[in-house]
Amino acid sequence: MTIKTEVARVEFRKPFFLPSIGETLPAGVYRIVVDREEIEGLSFLASRHSATMLHLPALGETSARSQVLAVDPAELEEALARDKQT
Repeated sequence: MTIKTEVARVEFRKPFFLPSIGETLPAGVYRIVVDREEIEGLSFLASRHSATMLHLPALGETSARSQVLAVDPAELEEALARDKQT
């Protein structure tokens, strides 16, 4: 089994809420890590989503709290879309 990891940064311009975390997080730039698992045995390349993780605190912020939290990718996309609306 091969796992491919993609790392990205996302920016929230205002505080945001993710139900899977259950708390409001401050605005800032966050590191997101997405793991995709290769599906073996097919005649073409394919992969499936296996995990999306949000790193806390936001990049550039100093905090005693440093965590990596699993998040629902759909919730993350919805939160980013809401942030861009205003």
